[in-house]
Amino acid sequence: LRNELGNIVARLDQDLILSPDTPSREKEKAKLCAKYHYSKTLQNILTVDDGVLLLSPTEFMGQPRRIYGMRPMFVGNSISEQHALKLVIDYMVLKSSKSGLATRNQLLTDGDYFSRQYIVEFITSMSRCFSSLAQAIRFELFKSCKVWHNDESTMKVLELLQEEDGSRRSKNYIWCLVTGSHEEKQGVVYLGSKTRSSEEFIKQFKDAETLEPDEFAIEALITDCYSGYPPGIALLEDMLEGRHIVHAGCFFHLRKYFIEALSLLKLDKVFRKICTCPPDDYDEYLDRELQNQNIAVGSNGDLVLFMTYLIELILRLDGDFSNADRKELEARRQEFSVELLDQFYEECENLLRLTPTMHRLINADGKIYVEGGSEYPWGKALAYALNNRQELYAFTTNGDIACTNNIAERQIRPCVIHRRSEEHTSELQSRL
Repeated sequence: LRNELGNIVARLDQDLILSPDTPSREKEKAKLCAKYHYSKTLQNILTVDDGVLLLSPTEFMGQPRRIYGMRPMFVGNSISEQHALKLVIDYMVLKSSKSGLATRNQLLTDGDYFSRQYIVEFITSMSRCFSSLAQAIRFELFKSCKVWHNDESTMKVLELLQEEDGSRRSKNYIWCLVTGSHEEKQGVVYLGSKTRSSEEFIKQFKDAETLEPDEFAIEALITDCYSGYPPGIALLEDMLEGRHIVHAGCFFHLRKYFIEALSLLKLDKVFRKICTCPPDDYDEYLDRELQNQNIAVGSNGDLVLFMTYLIELILRLDGDFSNADRKELEARRQEFSVELLDQFYEECENLLRLTPTMHRLINADGKIYVEGGSEYPWGKALAYALNNRQELYAFTTNGDIACTNNIAERQIRPCVIHRRSEEHTSELQSRL
């Protein structure tokens, strides 16, 4: 490791330096791995081809001591690179305390290398190492990837809970920015934040603010239809000097709201039976299932059922087209999906006329939106569909844009699991 003057400020223990490109190199590596129980991947992270150490966990402050970087995490046990990376990600992204990570991961058991100080030094040094690497990866992704997915979830972040006035927030958020499935380079950018405001949204990109606006390749962003995304995307467009970013919506979220409406109408079991039926046989399947379950459905319920089936059909057709190339996918979406969407929104207008308490209004930006109808089972679903019409049509014009935000949902799931396990652990500790 060299400082700004080019002087070496960290070196590898001489007895662990491996001679490069010699027949015995692999044998020496295997011997070290057997002796110290660290993985080859972790060893390669901490060394270069000529055997000189790039990273020393304990010499960043200029205080030389026995190098821990090439030492075992466990005596008589092993640590995988996945475990090491998890510690770093928990600290860098989720902002977990380093001493808390040592306790939670049961690293303080036996042996000299299990001290809390060692774990803290290890996480600190690895974080410093990966910070530059992560930034380089983000720069490369931002410069090459046109389509992105975005999602956010609640997360208590220790450093971000505390306010400047001494008060504490009840929760924070974690953002997850994921490259589209058709991008040649794949990656995920995580960000811990105090809130999920549009100002926090834009911070996902400001880490790369040293890039010029024309170096950013982003053209489209797929999200759920949380109200904070449009103003956040407007800020992103300003940052990119007025470039238009296509905002696409998620049909899984749309379907979720309509299934909730069917549940309130007690028609969800009927829908599960008919959702996979062929379009030409829809009426026959519906009549037979209503008769089997001895259910009488009114005109409104029948309309909500049919609209939910159209959403299901759009999702199913897009799944069938998933292996097609971009041009073929766009052509099929224009031929089939647009027609289904047109029919869906025609039924939305019919349902709106049957919902007296729902009204169209104009906001401060001149955009027309629908409000009201909360006393009707379908009110929330209908408002979601009508208020996000443009976003839900976006996927039909670009074969690289997915019609769901599932990619981001899957990538943020480990954070949600982490959050649940952390809250459960804190609960147990408080009881003890």
